[in-house]
Amino acid sequence: MKWHQGHPVEEDWIVEAEAELGYSLPPSYRWWVKKYGNALLEGTEILKLAPRDLREYVDADILYIHRLPRHLQSFWSN
Repeated sequence: MKWHQGHPVEEDWIVEAEAELGYSLPPSYRWWVKKYGNALLEGTEILKLAPRDLREYVDADILYIHRLPRHLQSFWSN
């Protein structure tokens, strides 16, 4: 199994994401993104919080997916 660690996120990114999503992220996920940020596991990207200036372009970003029209979000639930 290959693990490629990314870069930790800042607390204010998490606060902004929670405000837009309308709910708090689970404590375990908050810990994970603060410690690891993003990662690839066996070539699959784990959902992350991208820097503000990249959120419109990073398709593994939680807010990018949240902003998609509902019919396109189903891609991520499979």
